[in-house]
Amino acid sequence: MATTLNCLKCGEIIRPADRFCSRCGDELVLSSGSIALPDSEAADDDPDSPWAEVVQRLRRATFGEFDIGRELGRGGMAAVFLAHELSLDREVAIKVMSPGLLMGAGMIDRFKREAITIAHLNHPNIVSCYSVRQAEGLHFFVMRYIRGRSLEQLIQDAGKLPLVIVRSILCQVGSALTYAHRSRVVHRDIKPANILIDEDGNAVVTDFGIAKVAELPGQTHTGALVGTPAYMSPEQCDGGEVSGASDQYSLGAVAYEMVTGVAPFTGSTLTVMHAQVEQAPRPLRDYRADCPPEFEAAILRMMAKDPADRFANMAEAKAAMGATPLMEDDPLLGELCRLAVAGTPPRTGTRTPVGPKPYSRESPAPRPSLAGQARSLVILPPPAELTVGDGFALVALVRGERGVPLPGKAVEWSTDAPHVLHIDRSRHVATAVAPG
Repeated sequence: MATTLNCLKCGEIIRPADRFCSRCGDELVLSSGSIALPDSEAADDDPDSPWAEVVQRLRRATFGEFDIGRELGRGGMAAVFLAHELSLDREVAIKVMSPGLLMGAGMIDRFKREAITIAHLNHPNIVSCYSVRQAEGLHFFVMRYIRGRSLEQLIQDAGKLPLVIVRSILCQVGSALTYAHRSRVVHRDIKPANILIDEDGNAVVTDFGIAKVAELPGQTHTGALVGTPAYMSPEQCDGGEVSGASDQYSLGAVAYEMVTGVAPFTGSTLTVMHAQVEQAPRPLRDYRADCPPEFEAAILRMMAKDPADRFANMAEAKAAMGATPLMEDDPLLGELCRLAVAGTPPRTGTRTPVGPKPYSRESPAPRPSLAGQARSLVILPPPAELTVGDGFALVALVRGERGVPLPGKAVEWSTDAPHVLHIDRSRHVATAVAPG
C-alpha cells in the first residue's frame, strides 16, 4: 500500500521528491513515518538542538531589557519569540535568524534588510520594526507583537469565509500593498501565512524577508525563484522580473482561497508551478454558489497570466472587488475577532504596579514602602559548553516588589572552584581556566 505524505503544518499532500510544501512553502523534513515534519515543529523540546542554545544566548543578549517568552513560530530562516519589554511594559516579538544560516553567503544581509525594509514602512496594516540587534553571535530584530492568528489558521479552522469578511481583509491587505508599492517595495511572498489577523479584526502583513526594494536592483538575479508556489505569479515561476502586479496576483490567489476554502492549484511543487503559468483556475462559483459574478471576475482578473491583463494597480483591484472594511456594529466583526484569538493564550494583564488606595481616617495607616528592597534574584545561566579560555558575562537581575527591576543593586560574584573558573569582579566576567 502506498504511503501518503502530508505537510504537518498545512496538511497538503506531498511527494517524496518535494523539498518544500507547494501550499505553505515550508521546508519539509521527512520522518520515518508517514508525515512530513516542518522545520517549525522539529526538535522543540530537544536540549541539544541548535535552537535550545539560541534561546539561552538570546536571553543573555537581552537580559535586563526583555523577558523572553514562548516561541510564536519558526520557519527555515528564523524563529519568532514573544517577549516582554521591561522599560516600556509591553509585549513585543523578537525574530532571530536561524543559526544554520549564519555562514550562508548574503543571508545575514538579507535578514537585516528585512528589518530595514519594515522600519521604512509606516502603515497600520504592516508590522512595525522597533530595532535591529547583534549580540551573543545572534542577529535579531524587535518588532510589534500581533496578538491573533494567521489567515492560514483561520481558513484551516473555518474553511470558506463570509464574503463580507473576505472583502474586509482584502481592503486592509490591499491598502498595505498600495502603500508598499508606492514606497517602491514589492513583497513577493503574499500568502495566508504572512497575513495576521489581530484581536480587533485588523489584517497585518508580515514577513518581508524576500521583499524587493527598487533602490537595491541587485537583490535577486533573473532566473532565481522566490516565493511560495501555491501563490506565486507566473512571472515568479518563470524566474522573470517581478513588480507590484506580482503581489496583485498573489493576493488574488489568497482571495480565491478565502472564498472557496482551497488554493487555486494543488499538487506537487512542479505541478503547481506549471499550473500557475499554463492553466486557468476553476471558477469560484463551482465551489461557492453565492459568489457574485463581478467579485469572481475581479479575482480572476487579478490572477491573469499576463501582468498587463491585470488591474493597473492595487487600488483599482480593491475597487473592482468592492473591498471595504467591516463596520464597528457589524456582527461579523465580532466573529472575525473570535476566530483571530481562538486558541491563543489570554492576556496576562499589565505589569505596571498599581498605586495604593487613598489614605482615610477609616483605613489603617499605610505601612512603610518596600520599594527598593530586593525580593528575588534572577541569574542568567552560563553557556551550555565552555572550553578553556572561553569567557562569559556574569549577569544577574535583582527584582523588588511585583517583580520591578532594581538596577542599582550590586551583586558580588565568587566561585567555589577558582582552579577551574576565574572571576573578574571588576568586569563581571568569568573565564574557564581548566577543565572541570
